[in-house]
Amino acid sequence: MINLNLIPFGLETQTGQLIDVTDVPSGKGCGCICPSCKTPLVARKGEINEWHFAHLSRGTYSATEDACDFSFYVSARMMARQLIDHDLQLLLPELAISVADIINFDLVERKRTVTESRLISISNCHAEQRFYNAEVDIVGEVGGIPFGIYFTHPGREIPFDLDIPDGERCGIIAISLSSLPMKFVMAKQKKISYREVLQNLLAEDTQSKSWVYHPRYKPIEEALKRELMQLQSAAKQEKTESVAWTARNKHQNKPRSDTGFLIRFECTRCAVQWDSQDSSDISCPKCHSSQHRKALNI
Repeated sequence: MINLNLIPFGLETQTGQLIDVTDVPSGKGCGCICPSCKTPLVARKGEINEWHFAHLSRGTYSATEDACDFSFYVSARMMARQLIDHDLQLLLPELAISVADIINFDLVERKRTVTESRLISISNCHAEQRFYNAEVDIVGEVGGIPFGIYFTHPGREIPFDLDIPDGERCGIIAISLSSLPMKFVMAKQKKISYREVLQNLLAEDTQSKSWVYHPRYKPIEEALKRELMQLQSAAKQEKTESVAWTARNKHQNKPRSDTGFLIRFECTRCAVQWDSQDSSDISCPKCHSSQHRKALNI
């Protein structure tokens, strides 16, 4: 596992742009600082370990501005913003919804697909923009509809103040950067740059993406809940009718056999009871089936 104090992308002091460690000379002459805490960096490009930037010691430089707890992820997030130009093609994950309830002692579930996995084009992209009361990493448009992207990693979750009204015509996804450490370890084996790994994650990796808001999610959820409520109501009505039917027929006079022996039957599915003197082929008077019949007094 890669050390999270190691940095894949440094901030080049001459250009102010983030740069991959593979694109700079090895050592102190890389000309880069940490994008998180602004400490000068050294490029370490050995034969064994993964190539990376590392902080120079505080004893050598006094340029550290802040404590640097998430150097790896901060540099990756900033590079992701830089890689997204004015337009972006993004493969989005599927979004599905499932609701469930207990009906007649059985778990009943209803599922619906909100949107299939598909490739979209985001235009007019801008970094670090306000989006429904919260600052997100990227804001753009998909077919004229506002669309936001928020990068998550350890120590950085979806903002609490992100407040999108129900039914609002917009979308937002979260892209997790948590898989990057392992992907960067594998990058050296495959002889590809960290920059390429990050580009692939942004454009093609659906496992790292999740929907934060989709305008059709809430209406579909409410429709599925109403469907289950209707099933629950129908089940209660059927049970009430079965109990009433049993009560009406419980004390009626029944024909008895010559021996005077009367058999009480019950349908275990309908919870209906009835009396008969014939035990050969008696069907439930409600569901007209004998499969769930049982005799109670023999």
